[in-house]
Amino acid sequence: MEEYREYEKKEAMERLLGELNKGRISSEQDGWLSADEVFRDLETRYHA
Repeated sequence: MEEYREYEKKEAMERLLGELNKGRISSEQDGWLSADEVFRDLETRYHA
């Protein structure tokens, strides 16, 4: 059972690192968003 938990933890870490890398590449290609832009986008998506 412990081996399975370690496997799941490793898989989750690999997914996280992959998503972080996608974000890094996107920011290099498209530029960064300001904090205000992020907050406006979140408000639009979740407080409509």
